[in-house]
Amino acid sequence: MPLARCACSGPGVQRTPRPAGCHGTAASAALSWPVRAVPAAAPGAAAPRAGHAQCRRPGWRWPRCSRSPRALPHVRRRRRCGPMGSRAAGGEQPPGARRGLLVFLRSGRDDGLSEAVGEESRRLTREQLYTLVAAASINFSSMMCYSILGPFFPSEAEKKGASNTVVGLIFGCFALVNFLTSLILGNYLSQIGAKFMFVSGMFVSGCVTILFGILDKVPSGPMFIGFCFLVRAMDAISFAAAITASFSILAKAFPTNIATVLGSLEIFSGLGLVLGPPLGGFLYQSFGYEVPFIALGCIVLALVPVNMCILPRYDSTPRKESFWKLILLPKVLILCLTIFSLSACLGFFDPTISLFILKKFTLPAGYVGLVFLGLALSYSLSSPLLGLVSDKLPYIRKWLLIFGDLMTAACLFMLGPAPVLHIESQLWMFVLVLVLIGFSLGMSAIPVFPEILQCAYENGFEEGLSLLGLVSGLFNAMWSLGAFVGPILGGFLNEELGFEWAAAIQGGWPLLSGLATGIFYIIEATRKSSSSSLQNPPGDNEERTRLMGNEI
Repeated sequence: MPLARCACSGPGVQRTPRPAGCHGTAASAALSWPVRAVPAAAPGAAAPRAGHAQCRRPGWRWPRCSRSPRALPHVRRRRRCGPMGSRAAGGEQPPGARRGLLVFLRSGRDDGLSEAVGEESRRLTREQLYTLVAAASINFSSMMCYSILGPFFPSEAEKKGASNTVVGLIFGCFALVNFLTSLILGNYLSQIGAKFMFVSGMFVSGCVTILFGILDKVPSGPMFIGFCFLVRAMDAISFAAAITASFSILAKAFPTNIATVLGSLEIFSGLGLVLGPPLGGFLYQSFGYEVPFIALGCIVLALVPVNMCILPRYDSTPRKESFWKLILLPKVLILCLTIFSLSACLGFFDPTISLFILKKFTLPAGYVGLVFLGLALSYSLSSPLLGLVSDKLPYIRKWLLIFGDLMTAACLFMLGPAPVLHIESQLWMFVLVLVLIGFSLGMSAIPVFPEILQCAYENGFEEGLSLLGLVSGLFNAMWSLGAFVGPILGGFLNEELGFEWAAAIQGGWPLLSGLATGIFYIIEATRKSSSSSLQNPPGDNEERTRLMGNEI
């Protein structure tokens, strides 16, 4: 009977009573089959390694040796064999090693070791944990910088000679500049470097936030308005750089559960949006115009050296992926429509919902934020669960996209409600619909990013930071475009038709994207079934079965 050798021992391993040095004590103690040694080496052959013996049982051989049982999960995991959860981070194990361990785990000889391997593979590495902390910090701080202007900046701008239209353009230019720069920065992410783009974007964001706090010293009139546009545009560029790099780094660090990670981080985005306006209003009333911006800007700058130290480097060899090849894919176009429609619906609320609440329900100004809290909390709390479902059950993503869009459209139709329903608007129903909108937005928004990545892989794009930068930039650009169009169109419809009809018409965006997504997936399923039937005709299968029966 031939003797199997340990992969790391080399020829001539001496006879030892037990495989104590092979695969560590935890693994070798669990073995129940006999151990046989390889005959001594011939004169002049390489000397064997001390402490290693041959592990053998019929029909199986150890793939390789390691002195630590902690190395076993890294042999099992194909995509997580490195410390960062990526092939590039730590190198890929030989195919024979992966097959050997899988045979061992499936053999049923050691259930305890199999469970230990699975538990180890689910643990976060230190680099992954640091990546989560860095991404959470940029999500929280950027959303606070974005939302802190709402309570007091419009009134201060009016004192400086800016009209309501100009104030709306100052808010809207953020989304427009973000849309343009996200595409450019995403295309050149691998050349610039993900970590550098992340840290530099955060640094510029902190500096620009402080500059916004001293704009009240600028003379009134065109000079004040011009500086407002300039500072707001710089803030948008820094935001686009940090968020685009953050999405790419997360997709690189968590290639198999990116939807779960993005959904979990939406909690911090929601907290930033919720805490920004009340905190900014409190600091403004207590200390004046400058303090909210200076305090928040200093906090962001303090996080820059922290992220420089803890954020791992995920740079790769630059590869020129075709942006137009990606965006012209039919599935990607439909998913871009989904991103745009969801962002436009959220942007519609900025100039309209507070006025409707004050007018319709005669609530104090301080309670407006509490009403809007229902949408923010439902979205933030449901996103991690929806991300987990999206990763564990990838075939459900298309249903989440379709039903999320249709549910959002129905909720916007009921938000007013639309006058054709002849239903009187009540506060409890208004808050309930906002909660449902938050949940439906999460259903559609969370699966989009992994769906675009999967579509790119299916169409021949190479895995790496170059592709992740393109997808991240495209996602942020479409979201920013919706955030630019939504407030403008929503404000116009609200002024001309009223909030009830404006909300119902705005629901046409998710209705259109939901129907387009459903039609696309139906056509895709039909093509796959027809192609599979052409490749495997029923007659060929019957003939093959008959021939096999004759041979037997």
